[in-house]
Amino acid sequence: MTIAIKAEQGHAQVSIQDELTIYSVTEMKQALFEALCQFDSLEIDLEAINEIDTAGVQILLMLRNESRRLEKKVHLAKHSPAVIDVLETLNLVATLGDPILLPAGEK
Repeated sequence: MTIAIKAEQGHAQVSIQDELTIYSVTEMKQALFEALCQFDSLEIDLEAINEIDTAGVQILLMLRNESRRLEKKVHLAKHSPAVIDVLETLNLVATLGDPILLPAGEK
């Protein structure tokens, strides 16, 4: 699990690499919550996530709930096929509220 944060003027772009699973969520939760507290808005890039489980989904839901509580903005972007599959299976696409854009030629 790798997380990269690029910050500029109250906004941060967060890129998560590899996995968002039970094995990495403790570190991920801490890093994402700190970023949420530090910045007014976050864009979470999910493009490089190759594995996600329900623990990872819980982190995304926690981040969404905390952003509302703190009156900050969180945008999930560039959903990987693994993320799309899990969100659709769990019927959480609408709950997380961000549009999922599929590259041309994909279903």
